[in-house]
Amino acid sequence: MLKLRRGTVVEAGEGLVVEVDGDRRPAWADELMVGPCNVGDDVVVNVEALDLALGSGGFDVVHVNLTQGLAGKTPEGPHVMKLNYTSLQHAVAPVEEGARRRASRGVAGVFFLHGQLAPVCWALAHRAPGTRVGFVQTPGGALPGSLSDVVRELRERGLLAGHVTAGAAHGVRPRRSPLRGRSITALARRSGTSRCAGRGPASSARARGWATAG
Repeated sequence: MLKLRRGTVVEAGEGLVVEVDGDRRPAWADELMVGPCNVGDDVVVNVEALDLALGSGGFDVVHVNLTQGLAGKTPEGPHVMKLNYTSLQHAVAPVEEGARRRASRGVAGVFFLHGQLAPVCWALAHRAPGTRVGFVQTPGGALPGSLSDVVRELRERGLLAGHVTAGAAHGVRPRRSPLRGRSITALARRSGTSRCAGRGPASSARARGWATAG
């Protein structure tokens, strides 16, 4: 059963602070899913990760904003679902639409830790100046694409040309459908000639002291 609690946003800016039963707790909201959060908003947060004292995921996650998050509408065009058959299911536009099958060009790289994305992009920029790199975010670690500070900074510095999400990963504008054989080719068509695929940030599992960290 989801561990949901009702609270009030008491700080909003670089991060959120939500007061739950008199306790001020750090929180995060995926604005693409639940909309913006402002001070005074009445919200429902998932408190599981913070209560478990998880390291990289040690904050509450806004599940719904009761003050201004109940007027969401489906944009025209998207017709494929992400997070199917959950309360967070939402429509997306498949990245493969309009992508023609053609021979793959460039190097397709795969990495296992999200922290490896930055060195890969930096190395390509120095070894092959002018190379455009696209990132396909696969499930594992954090699922929301908008949570990654690494992706945001790489794009600001011009080291990453494109970012799409696959499978249960979501939250990039525009959001993407489950990974299929043409996803990387479609990304190449949009972003450049070099593609890499890997998981999102943070830990994906923790059991008996073992975890995989991103």
